[in-house]
Amino acid sequence: NLDGKPATIEKYIHTDNWTVVMLWASYCHVCNAESASYVDFYQRNKDAGVQVLGISLDGVDNRGDAQAFVERNGVTFPNLLIDSVAGADFYTSQTGEAWIGTPTFMIYGPSGVLKAAQVGAVPPKIIEDYISSNR
Repeated sequence: NLDGKPATIEKYIHTDNWTVVMLWASYCHVCNAESASYVDFYQRNKDAGVQVLGISLDGVDNRGDAQAFVERNGVTFPNLLIDSVAGADFYTSQTGEAWIGTPTFMIYGPSGVLKAAQVGAVPPKIIEDYISSNR
């Protein structure tokens, strides 16, 4: 995680909640511009069976940049830290699709099964509607 402690993605996606995974990078202009809307989404939904997990692709060597992103954008949901190659590999292994870039969203159902993935900014209302219609 951003504190340097070991953590696994599985800990977050294998729960009784829906999990929205946001793959981001501190240098991504869209990630910076859109992060406040995802913080709001998290705050609105965290007690309603929906969690958000950020995964920074900044890598361990750039942990400070990732932490600065979190602080600058007031990010309150949990975040993990991996390098961009591992992030791309994770996305491809989960979706079977080629990695394109950040931001990228992945939505896991309560059983931990990937239900949807989308590259680019996704309005939180669309995510909320998707989860509501698939409960």
